[in-house]
Formats: sequence, C-alpha cells, structure tokens
Amino acid sequence: MRIHRLFFIVVVTVFASFMSTASESSLLTRAIEHFYQGDIPSSIRLFERAADSTAATGEEIRAARESLARLYRTIGRYDDALALLAADVPDRVIILQQAGRYQEAISAYENIRLSNTDIPGAALSAARAAESLGEYDAAEAFLQPVFRESPVPALAYQTLGDLHLARQQYEEAVDAYRTSRRLEPNLTATLFTEARALYELGRFAEARSLLQRARSARPHEHRIATLLSRVEALAPELNVAEERERVARRETRDAPRVRDFPTDVATVPTIRIGLIEAVNEVWLKTGSEWHIAGEPDIQGSRGDIIQLLSSSTDIRVRVNDAEVNHTRRDGDWISIEQSDERATLLLFDLEHSAGQFSAGIEDRAYRGTLSFGRPPGAGPVGFTVVNELDVESYLYSVVPSEMPAWWPDAALEAQAIAARSYTFAASRSRYQTRGFDLLGSVASAFYRGVGGESPRTTRAVNATRGQVLRTGDGAMLSAVYSANNAGHTDSAVDVWGYASPLVGVADPQLGGNVWYRSPSDLTAWIHARPETYSSVAPFSYWNAYRWELHVDVDDLTRRNPGIGRVTALIPEGRSPAGRVRHVRLIGTDGSRTVSGDAIRSRLGGLRSNLFMVEPVYNADGRTTRFVFSGAGWGHGVGMDQTGAAGMAQHGFTSSQILGHYYPLAGISVYY
Repeated sequence: MRIHRLFFIVVVTVFASFMSTASESSLLTRAIEHFYQGDIPSSIRLFERAADSTAATGEEIRAARESLARLYRTIGRYDDALALLAADVPDRVIILQQAGRYQEAISAYENIRLSNTDIPGAALSAARAAESLGEYDAAEAFLQPVFRESPVPALAYQTLGDLHLARQQYEEAVDAYRTSRRLEPNLTATLFTEARALYELGRFAEARSLLQRARSARPHEHRIATLLSRVEALAPELNVAEERERVARRETRDAPRVRDFPTDVATVPTIRIGLIEAVNEVWLKTGSEWHIAGEPDIQGSRGDIIQLLSSSTDIRVRVNDAEVNHTRRDGDWISIEQSDERATLLLFDLEHSAGQFSAGIEDRAYRGTLSFGRPPGAGPVGFTVVNELDVESYLYSVVPSEMPAWWPDAALEAQAIAARSYTFAASRSRYQTRGFDLLGSVASAFYRGVGGESPRTTRAVNATRGQVLRTGDGAMLSAVYSANNAGHTDSAVDVWGYASPLVGVADPQLGGNVWYRSPSDLTAWIHARPETYSSVAPFSYWNAYRWELHVDVDDLTRRNPGIGRVTALIPEGRSPAGRVRHVRLIGTDGSRTVSGDAIRSRLGGLRSNLFMVEPVYNADGRTTRFVFSGAGWGHGVGMDQTGAAGMAQHGFTSSQILGHYYPLAGISVYY
C-alpha cells in the first residue's frame, strides 16, 4: 500500500511538472500570437508571466526576457528594458542614448569599447549622445570605429555631416552627406542638409539643383521650397540659364528611332500607360510625320516641337511656337500618331518617381501614341498624358527598368514572363476611370520608355514572347514582384488582405521554421545577414537586404498631418514572415492608423514593412525621432528579383525560378 502511494505521488509530481512546463511553453506561444496579432500589451503581460515563472525552464525564461526587452524597447519603456540587460552589452549604449540619457550612454560606451569588438552600433549611439551634448569633437572621435568596422557606414557619414554643419564646416559637411548617399541612396533627408551647406558656401547653382531633386523626393517637406525660393531670389540668373538650356535642348535633341521591333506586332494586344497626371504644360518633339485627328486634322513633320497647355476649358496646342486651331468633341483626347512605327515621341522634362529617392526630371522617348486629355471627374485644371503601345514593346522598357540588364539570362526571362502576366492581369482594373490601364511608376511597373531599353533584355522578352503565368483554373496570375524579399515572401492575403494564388515561400537555402518568430528572434533575423539567394553577390544591394533608417519626428508629422506632433508609433499586426500590417501613429492632437503599402511612404520612405522600430527621446523626454531596423526592399509578395538572379547564378532556369516564387501557377502561351 505504501509503495502504491509513493508511486502515485511520483506520477502526480511528474504529471504536474509536465503540465507546468507545457503551461509555460503555452505562455510563450500565446505571447507570440498576440505579438503577431498586434496586441502588444497582452503580449508583454504574457512574456512577463513566463519570465517570472518558477516552473519555466532556463531556456524559456531567457527567451521570454529577450522578447520582453525587445517589446519594451518598441514602446519606449527603456528603464524596464535596461533592467533585463547585462551591464557589458553594446545594446545598453543604444538604449541609454535613445532614452535621452546621454552622459550615461557615453560612460557605458567607454566601459565596453575596450572589451567588446562588436561596437559599431554602440559607437554610433555614443556619437549621437555626444552630439546632443554639443561635444562635437568627441562625437567625431566616437564615429571612427563605425568607419573602420561597419561594412556600410552610411548613417555614420550622415551624422558626421551633421557635426560638420553644426561647426560651420560646410565643405566637409557636403563631402560627408554625399558619401552617405553614395552608400545608401535612401538617405534623402541629407539632400536638404547638404543644400543648406552649399547655400552657406554661396554655391547657389549646386544648392538649387539639389533642392529641386529634394522637392521631388520629399514633396511633403515645405522647408525645401522655402530655401529654394531664397536661393533663386539671390541668384535669379539661374532661372534664366535653365530656361535657356531647356530651349536649346528642345532645338538640338532629336527623338530616337528604335532598333528592335516585335515580330507580327498586329497580333499583340496594346496597353495604355499613365505617364503624368494633373500637368499644365508639356513639350515634346516628333520623330516622323505625324497627325492629330480632329476638325480639322493637324499634320506635321519630323522634328516638330509641340507644346500642349492646359486652359480652364480645353487643352491648347502649339506647333513650332504657332497656335493651332483645333476642335474636338467633348471628352475626346488629343492623340499624336506618327507614320513611322519605329519613330518615337520625345517628351521633355518629365518628372518621375515622386516621393522616392530616385525622383528626378529627365527627357524620355516613347514608342506608340501619346494622348492628352481630362478623364471624367478630373476637374478643369491640368490634364493626363497617356502612352499607348503594344505589350511586347512596353516590356522592352519594363524589364531593364525593373531588373539590371547585365543580370543572368534566366532571371531576365523570368522577369519578362512575370511582368507580362502582371500586365494583363492588372491592366483592366483600378485605373480605368483615370484614362489608362497601368501607371508608368513602380506603383504598377517601372517604365522609362525607349531610353531604358537594352539588347539583352529585349532578347529575353523576345525569347518568352506571349508567355504568361496561369493558375490551375486557367486564370491569369497577377504576378507581382519586388526587389528583395529578405529571405522569404509573404502571401497576398497576409500583406494586402485579399485571397490570391500568391502564397508565401521561404528561400530554398533556409532551414527550419521561418514563420512566426518571437520578437527577439525576429529582431535577430532582421539584424543578421543569412545566406540566401536574395543575398548573392553581386546582385544583392547591401542596404536592400538589411537596412536601418532614422526618421525625425518633424518628418513624420509633415507626412501625416491632422494629428499634431507625432509622439509614438506602434506596429499593430504582422504577417507570418513579420511584415507590419498596420501602424498606429499617436500625436498630440489625435491618432491615425496607416496600413499596407502606405506604411513605407508615410513612415519616412522605408524600404519595406519588415521592420522593428524604437523611439528616440531627448533629455526632456520628448520624442525626437524613430529608429527603424529592417530587411528587404518592396512589398515582399511574389518573385524576389534579387533572389531570381541568385537562383539563376546557381543554375536554375526561368521556369524553375517562377515555379519557386509562384508555386500555384504555370507558364502558358497567350499569343
């Protein structure tokens, strides 16, 4: 009887221990679930329970504490995060600087830098702490390990530029800012600060050029226009010279003829690409004899310069500086058609990529027809410019615009098929009321006209002529793609919320579970550079695979008007791969939720939604900026263009590449 009682006690004890361990594991699982659902407070409470549990294993407690520290940092509870960290880790320096405890951050850095070699991040934080204290020489000294040890010290050069600007060392500031953008073109905030340095140096032409670029890249930033007006008032001759150069360029530049042309082009469907909207004036040059249908028809010759001007009631047409009487039926568009199918129309001073670091102004030549008009409901001001051409000719430009022409043939062919499939699947939907099928920007597909064409990519388009991707039920696949997926894609339903055959896939080189990582594991993943096909040199751009961006509160406030000065930023919900679905912005006058693709632009020009974020406070506890650590470039759905190149480099064919990224679709011939 006694033996039976002992056996019963042992069994109960073992069972209780098992249930307790299972319970603690369940706590961690539930905490991670709440993290991905966007319920940060509940996630924190569950991690706190797991971290304090006497029944949890040492590994479970460690995992809970690490994730808890990461969530504390996300919401700015830095004292709580510090309590979970050892005294000699570089992260203490980063947290103390972000908490506005500058002298403590510097002291912590001094304590660890002789014993810890992994200090670029801590060194940059120490430099920023010293900068905040006005100790500029010390700040510059703290940056030296970053320059030596960080593979891409772009942020260090941005900080160095700020130090030089504060010390009125304007030449040095210009050099530092330019170096920062050479290493990381996405640091568009330095366009304005460099222009300030150039302004102080009296180099007005350079300052003006930089400010014009900054205005395109950061249209929300009103101080850019203010400084630009000041520069132009001090140097009015710059406007005169620019107009003179424009006139000369229109006179001397000719519309190019295309070298390649699709065979049997009459069987290829056409596409309408929206190039510009709400524009008031357009200049172009013809490449052959041309005409505009109307009453009467307008006709002209090669080399004619045509100007279109918006009026309150119509679009005026001028040819070689002479007004043309031209009437159309109400609602008709003005379409310029040329007699030579190999001729192009040269469009002058086209503003492109607004709001992106690649924004600018350039002349672009286009195949096919250019049309000008006002879609219903567009209003009386401005008009839309549309390019209509056959799909294969369109792809001649899209493929090298989306993927470098020197990349492997298999990747270029995969890009051609994916872009063709996307063109047909997406071209009859959201833009119809605006007068076209797709945009000429990355919002649809990057399209630069004839100037973007290359013989290698043209061969890839020709080699895949008419090939598209279809799902099992025969439907055309909207085969979206992005620059770099950081190691794994997400499904369309997880990123955009709609059902689709676009499913998430992990890179073939990754082992283990890549979905639903804990907050600490997700952060480690974002900071790491695992070997995947997305990281293969020389195709992988370093700052596209893993990146960091510091965004000032003033910038966020300008990008998100109506809620006052932004004070907090909370990710709310993530995809299985960790991409943020929603962000709640909290301001002094209210709050707002930003979702989906809008997150990247509204949060300061982020490369992707796969990020962790932490606030930065000043010594008074006021939020001054946010630090984003992220991975990948683009929305992360469908084909990874860098990964496609990496797979091609390792011997995969275009069909194998497409089969990996679009596993629920197959290649078929459309025409």
